[in-house]
Amino acid sequence: MRSGQLTQELSYISTIPLGTAADCIAEMQAAGMCLKGTRGRGGGVELSATCKINGLLSTALSHPRGTSLADSVREIRSLPVGAARRTHRLSENTEDGVRGVFEFMCGLSIRPLHDLGQVLDAVLHDLESGRFKAWAGGDRIWLTLQFSNHNRSAMFVLERADKKEGIYLSFGEDEAFNEDRGWVTRHTQIQLKVFERLASA
Repeated sequence: MRSGQLTQELSYISTIPLGTAADCIAEMQAAGMCLKGTRGRGGGVELSATCKINGLLSTALSHPRGTSLADSVREIRSLPVGAARRTHRLSENTEDGVRGVFEFMCGLSIRPLHDLGQVLDAVLHDLESGRFKAWAGGDRIWLTLQFSNHNRSAMFVLERADKKEGIYLSFGEDEAFNEDRGWVTRHTQIQLKVFERLASA
């Protein structure tokens, strides 16, 4: 996928005008967060999984005024994992819960100390390479990524629907400690289909 095609995909996925998506990609390129080709025939460049994820984060989410788009995306990417647990046969033992997460994801490229950006890069890379399909083994997979708390919190959920088992990874601030920031909450949820489109385009 090249930048022009990514722009079209992100405009469709994020339901924003094509020009707005193009501006976001241009800002990512100017900040060195998305590869940029050269002018002329054959000057295009194939984008990495990281380029695509940066493009997605820049277009799918609302970003604060007065902050550069690149800085906002970097901050979101750097959200650290705060909790990792299985969503079935939940043990009260934290160590068992964390161990269960990475047993469940064995075969994928996600690693225990990955920040949010690295997790998303790994998911998209595994989809592109066929590793995700091999891991799924024919099972129906549900994946949701939900942002809240002005993008300071994120929840990544991955489930095998037929087997009713899965995991969640929580990133960034714990919303329970931020109740004084307002009574209106906004959430942005991204589904597996988004990552599949970016991987296959």
